[in-house]
Amino acid sequence: MMSPPFLRHLEIDQADIFGESFGGVIALSLALRHPDLVRRLVAYGSSWNREGYPEHLLGQFIALSAGDDAVRFQRDHFRKVAPDPARWPILFDKVHKIAWNGFSRSELQSIEAPVLIAIGDRDWLRLEHVLELFRLIPNAQLAVIPDAGHFLLYTEPGRLLPVIEAFLDAPATRLPLATPISGYQPGITR
Repeated sequence: MMSPPFLRHLEIDQADIFGESFGGVIALSLALRHPDLVRRLVAYGSSWNREGYPEHLLGQFIALSAGDDAVRFQRDHFRKVAPDPARWPILFDKVHKIAWNGFSRSELQSIEAPVLIAIGDRDWLRLEHVLELFRLIPNAQLAVIPDAGHFLLYTEPGRLLPVIEAFLDAPATRLPLATPISGYQPGITR
C-alpha cells in the first residue's frame, strides 16, 4: 500500500504540480492515484511509456553508471543538497533499476485535471510519442518549445517558465476555439 502523499501531511488540499523528465511521470502518477490533490499539472520532457525513447537511446540509458561523466550534473547537484553526499551511487542504482512499464491509455484518458504537456522540439523523446500523450489526456494542452532540448529548464529557464506560468494562471474555463462555421467572435470564441 502506498503511503499518503506529503501534501496531505502538509494539509494542502490541492496543488499545481510540475515535473520534468521522470518527475513528470511522478506528477502523472499523482494525478492518477490522488486526483483530488491536483489542480493543474505540467510535465516537461516526460514519457508515458518506454516507447517514447528511440531504441538506441534506451541502450545508452541502460549502460550508464553512477560515476559516468554523462550524469555529472545530476551527481554534483545531489552532492550539494544531500545530507549524505556519498549515497549518490545508492540513489542512482535505485532509480536506474526502476522497472516502470508506463501508463495505460485508459489511465491517461481518466485524468481530469488540466495538464500541460511540454517538450523541446530537440528533446531525446520522440515528438510523436509526446503528441500521443497529449491526445490521450482529455483536458491537455501541448507546448512545443522551438530549438530546445531535454534540459531546457536548466539551460534556458526563461524560455519555459513563462509558458508554464501562462498555463497555471489561465482562467478555469476557456472559450471554444473559432471554427469556419462559428468564426471568431470576441468574448464567444478564441
